[in-house]
Amino acid sequence: MHHNYEVDIQANYDGTYDVICIECGEEFQATRFDAAFCSSTCRSRNHRAKQRIDQDIARTIEYVKNHYGQAAMERTVEIIKILGITRVS
Repeated sequence: MHHNYEVDIQANYDGTYDVICIECGEEFQATRFDAAFCSSTCRSRNHRAKQRIDQDIARTIEYVKNHYGQAAMERTVEIIKILGITRVS
């Protein structure tokens, strides 16, 4: 239950977890089993990066639609979905 993140996690006997941050790669000790980031900074960086990717994809889809038509745009969206790059609607 890591919000679709693949997280390297190791349970400890004291109720904590050794986790590798998915943003910076640093090992940290977490009290929650579903922790994925070592800090709010890493969580924010990851979120902003995803937003930039989503914006780039939206601009690309719009460009394809405007220059190559609806059918090409629909094919582009299908390819993006197959590749699992983003949550395209």
